[in-house]
Amino acid sequence: MSEVVLEAIVLGSETRGEYDRLVHAYTRELGRVEARVVSGRKIRSRLFPHLMPGSRIFLRLAHKHQYTVTDALTEELVLFEAESPYFHIRFPRILALVRALTPPYFPDPRFWHALLSVMQTKNTDISFMLRLLGYDMSHARCGLCEEKNLFAFSLSDHAFTCSFCSSRFQESDLVFLN
Repeated sequence: MSEVVLEAIVLGSETRGEYDRLVHAYTRELGRVEARVVSGRKIRSRLFPHLMPGSRIFLRLAHKHQYTVTDALTEELVLFEAESPYFHIRFPRILALVRALTPPYFPDPRFWHALLSVMQTKNTDISFMLRLLGYDMSHARCGLCEEKNLFAFSLSDHAFTCSFCSSRFQESDLVFLN
């Protein structure tokens, strides 16, 4: 069993079983990491407050067959410290983009620094993040009808959509561009 301590940005989490969680985080050294949090859904879990989406944390991971979170320490709570309500709406969309579009365990130090810059400057330009991830919208068209006026980006189809075609997708699957 190996153990590693990394600085990470929490992208989100999902339930696994009755008490466990699977946390998604982005690190400079490993890229996007998926790690199991044993008893992470329990109310008295000591890790739960540190694994809030948008938190910048120090994460201790143990690896045997999969990564398991053994400890976490919050460095910065970006969503709670930001005063702009606009940032509270847009930043979770950026985290959803990173979670959906980055491959697991594929480090990109340049992208890590860009994500840190977004957190520090509170720049929530969705088109900038899409461009960093390889989806430049300057010449893009709607993936369904070829319309030029883009409205959203589909996380499941990895395609841009116009306002008319976006109604064909679930709202949770879309990242709105404006």
